[in-house]
Amino acid sequence: MLGRRIAGRSVPPGTLHELQQALLQGWALLPQQAINETIASMPRRCQACISARGYHTRYQRVVPIAHSAYQFGLSRRDGRNICVFVCLCVIV
Repeated sequence: MLGRRIAGRSVPPGTLHELQQALLQGWALLPQQAINETIASMPRRCQACISARGYHTRYQRVVPIAHSAYQFGLSRRDGRNICVFVCLCVIV
């Protein structure tokens, strides 16, 4: 739910702060009914995970979110650059 909202934005977040703001805004806009249904499905989802012994279940899907928007370059004190990837996976 939340991942699809972020992925569907016309301009994806380009910084960690923008990602945080987008997640907070997306969370606030989620319909309460969708949240309630997800919470109500947790026992069934947990049982499916236990039955599958931790392997994939029909509930596990990765929602891709504009990968390049979540690649950040950081500089270390020694001058070398570090590339950091932030992966946001949502179980739907």
